[in-house]
Amino acid sequence: MLTSTLLSPFEKHFTTLSLRLEAAEKHLDNVDQRLDKLTASVDSLKIDVAIIKEDYTTRAYLHQQFERQTLWLVGTMLATASCCMALAKLMF
Repeated sequence: MLTSTLLSPFEKHFTTLSLRLEAAEKHLDNVDQRLDKLTASVDSLKIDVAIIKEDYTTRAYLHQQFERQTLWLVGTMLATASCCMALAKLMF
């Protein structure tokens, strides 16, 4: 009788600890799954960022394209004006 009363608090404590250990093991299994999911997500994000960096242009490239467009626009306007002047000279 004396031993059962002395062991009873230890048994309760042991049961509580074993339940906590089981909960911790379940949580660790869940952490492994979540870690695998996060790793896959990070890998997909790296790919997405690489695609975005590849698709978007830099400021230098944009300025180069603006200069090219401006030169073509001015050249086309001068050529059109020259053709119109030549045509007007021939007609009148």
